[in-house]
Amino acid sequence: MNIQKLINVMAEALEGRNALIQVQVDNHYYVRRVGDLNKLSESPRHVKVRSRQSFIGWMRERIECAQITVGTRYNHNATLRVLRQFSPKLTFSGLTEELPEDFEDYLQARGYAVNTIAKFLKILRHYLTIAYTDDLITAHPFRKFKIKTERTRKDTLTEREIRKLENHADYLSGDEKMVLNGFLFSVYTGLRYSDVLRVTSACVRSQWLIMRMRKTGGEVRIPIGYMFDGKALELIRGASNPERPFPLPTNCKTNIVLSKIMDSLGIRKHITYHCARGTCATVLLSRKCTLPVIQSILGHKSIVTTEHYAALHDTAISREVKKAFRN
Repeated sequence: MNIQKLINVMAEALEGRNALIQVQVDNHYYVRRVGDLNKLSESPRHVKVRSRQSFIGWMRERIECAQITVGTRYNHNATLRVLRQFSPKLTFSGLTEELPEDFEDYLQARGYAVNTIAKFLKILRHYLTIAYTDDLITAHPFRKFKIKTERTRKDTLTEREIRKLENHADYLSGDEKMVLNGFLFSVYTGLRYSDVLRVTSACVRSQWLIMRMRKTGGEVRIPIGYMFDGKALELIRGASNPERPFPLPTNCKTNIVLSKIMDSLGIRKHITYHCARGTCATVLLSRKCTLPVIQSILGHKSIVTTEHYAALHDTAISREVKKAFRN
C-alpha cells in the first residue's frame, strides 16, 4: 500500500481548502499541508471516521451482551432478523437519515401493523443511539424522524368470565394450572408478567403486596387483602414454593397455554397475559375506584397511560350515563 500516494490523492481532492493531513501507520508519521494553515480553526470539532464495519454484526454482538430479559432479547433479535432481510450488508456508512423512512416503507410493504412497525423502529433507534453515543456515527438517523403509533383496544375479561376461569382452575394440572393461577394473580393485582415471576411471600406485608417493578423501578403498594376478596393472598399462601409461587414458562408459551384455556371455555376473545392488567383496571373502575387509585395500583407514571387501557373509557361512560338516566 502506497500511503504517500493515498495522501496525495486526498490533497488533490481538498484543493482550494485549508487542511492538515496527518496519518500514522506503524512507526511512520506522514504529514501533508494543503492551503493556508493559519486559517485553520484553533478548536476544531473532532469527527470519528465511520468504518465500513457491518452494523448488522455489531448490533448482533450488542444484543448478545445486553443485560435484558429473555422476552426483550427475543424482540431485539426479531428486529435484527427483519433488519437483515431489509439490508443484509448494512454498514455504519449506510446509517443515513433516509434509513428510518426506508425501513418503515419496507415493513409496511411486508404487511406489518402500525404498532409492530413502531416496535421494530424503537428497537433500531435504541441501538443507533448507542452507536451515536459511542461516536461510531456522527449524526443520529432518527433526529428528524417521528415514529408513528396508533391506539388499539385490547380485550379484557368480564367478572363473569373471571369466575369461569376460577371455577375451571380446579380441573387443571401441570402447566395449565400454573399458567392460569399466574394469570389470575395478575388479574387480582394488576402486575405485569415480569413482576409476577419475581413475587415471593416476602413481598406480602399484612394485607398489602409491596415490591419494585422491574420495568420502571418504581414501587407499587397493592392492597391485595381488600381486592377481589383477597384471592391473590390465597394463591400465594397456597403455592407449594413460597419463594417462587408462580414459576411461569416463557411469555410466549404462557400465551399459547392461555389461548387453549380460553378456547376450551368458549371465551372468544384474544386474551394474552398482558390483558390481565387491563382486566384489573376495568373491574376496579366498574366498582367505582377512581383513576388516580388505579394509576397507583398499576404503577403508571402518567394517568394518561391508565386511561388508555382497553375498556376504561367504555366502563366510565356506561357508568355515568346509567347514573344520569337513573329514575
